[in-house]
Amino acid sequence: TNSAAEEDEDCPIAGMPVLQVWKAKKTIFMKRSMAGGYADIENPVFFKESTEMLLGDAKAKTGELAQKVKGILAANEGGVARAPWLGSLRQRGGAA
Repeated sequence: TNSAAEEDEDCPIAGMPVLQVWKAKKTIFMKRSMAGGYADIENPVFFKESTEMLLGDAKAKTGELAQKVKGILAANEGGVARAPWLGSLRQRGGAA
């Protein structure tokens, strides 16, 4: 997920296979902090306009997000005006 692997030939991770998340319309990174990760190098993807950072304990943050989504869905039960994707998900038998 570090674009430097493809963009900077002098980078310690140059040539390493990566997921090209920087090509997505929106990327959300969940990290405990902005401290260096693998190879302790800066990740340029963190600073791209399409990237959002969700800092904190991933398990706790995921639980918080799940509760918020459940609350939105409960408030919207019977209608999908705010979440048009939900209708197609339910039709396919997906979890909602």
